[in-house]
Amino acid sequence: MRSGLRVAIAILALLATGVGGYLVAKSTTSTTTTTSTSSTTSSTSTTTSTLAVTTCSSSNFHGTVAAGSGAAGTIYTSLALVNNGAPCTMNGYGTLVLRDSSGAVINVTFNQSATYFNGALGSPTNFGAITVSHAASVTMVLAFSDHPGTGQSFCPTISRFSVSLPGDTSGSSVTVRGNGLFAPCSSAPVTYSPFYLTPA
Repeated sequence: MRSGLRVAIAILALLATGVGGYLVAKSTTSTTTTTSTSSTTSSTSTTTSTLAVTTCSSSNFHGTVAAGSGAAGTIYTSLALVNNGAPCTMNGYGTLVLRDSSGAVINVTFNQSATYFNGALGSPTNFGAITVSHAASVTMVLAFSDHPGTGQSFCPTISRFSVSLPGDTSGSSVTVRGNGLFAPCSSAPVTYSPFYLTPA
């Protein structure tokens, strides 16, 4: 009886220590945590808008006439027009009408020329399209004869110039008061240049 008890105790001891081929399994739990990182890319778009520059309107301009100068029967003068409006473009010759003190049209022959003046009164030798900023000035040079033509006893004095800008289809014009010195005779046409930016 005692020997049986000792055997039982020995077996229990072997089970407790894992000796003799009896093992005690231990359970281990492992936890893995995965972190996900997302990347966001942001882009910036820049839009540049350009305002269209329109053809100059005569209604946005006012003007003055310069004192004449010249010799050998040909008098030179110029009309300067200032832009009161937004920037605009023009290219070429204006349309010119001459009027007396009553407002009646004085009939004269006109000649448009880009080469006649050849730098006279500061005019350029090459003309082209121009952009006229607000408050900027454009100029046209004119030449006329002060020798009376056939049948003329005197040459009429111009009291007002009516100028329509090139490309302006509105029917408006710039009225420029004369200075009492512009009196073209019929012995030669009134020649005038394209518009150009007035030199600073």
